[in-house]
Amino acid sequence: MTRAFTSETDTTEFMKDYNIITDANRIQRHLQTALLEEEVVEVQMQDRSRTFFSHMVDELPPLEEFTEEDGSVILQEPEYQEGSYLQRRELLLIAPMEPVNGNGLIRRSQQVFFRFPIGTNSLECTSRFLAIQTVRGNPFIALEFPTSCQELTQRRYYRSKLLIENLSKVIVHLPDKEVAICSLLDIGVNGLAFENPWPPPRLSLGMHVSIQLEIPDFPSYRLSGVVRTLINCRKKKDCHAVSCRCGIQFSVEDIQVANQPERAVAAIQRGHLRILRERADEAGIELMLPL
Repeated sequence: MTRAFTSETDTTEFMKDYNIITDANRIQRHLQTALLEEEVVEVQMQDRSRTFFSHMVDELPPLEEFTEEDGSVILQEPEYQEGSYLQRRELLLIAPMEPVNGNGLIRRSQQVFFRFPIGTNSLECTSRFLAIQTVRGNPFIALEFPTSCQELTQRRYYRSKLLIENLSKVIVHLPDKEVAICSLLDIGVNGLAFENPWPPPRLSLGMHVSIQLEIPDFPSYRLSGVVRTLINCRKKKDCHAVSCRCGIQFSVEDIQVANQPERAVAAIQRGHLRILRERADEAGIELMLPL
């Protein structure tokens, strides 16, 4: 959803369809869950309709120095609970945005709106820019911890994420027969997202492609689809690098073929929830998962 916000925006009409959340504990749980799930965050500034893309990052403590008996100094990770800085309810950190001009615009904006998916809906939070904060040498954007959020009833299909390095791949066939093996980022019953290796404008919105899913312990199969989204976003492991996420909507007419994505999503979701719960237990986080 893209819209322009101004100080005179009349929210009465569309607010009736939204669930307003003001409970700080619930907001904290949603933010911590989104951080663990590595969700893409959509950001808008007041008076601007342009949408920018980022993701939440952790406020990691400095590495600890230890001196060995031979006098050499080594760096080690200190004990730290993942996402624990959100418990202070003071701020949240996001990676530098794409397109890059948003990183300058946000400093001059009085109000900031950011959204991320929660199940089949989205959560939109109201915040403001605080500062540029450096974490282990990398600059991140510090936003004020939101005091209110709105659940947008978009009713979109849930996408199961792949949280760790895995062997799941998407073999993408372009109309001119060019082929590339791409990393699968998430998958739902009606579509998927992969990391696009082609430079722009090699892929374009509306382009029809053929895809082949290669998932461990799952039969390989082919589908056709249409390019629906192309999003540039900083990489999770390296905020200086930018990747392009390509979203594909499946074009499925045969009922037998349509059942294949459902089984693949179920298999990936089981692994996704297992990893997510393990990380949440280690960090002492109470997850906010869709029913």
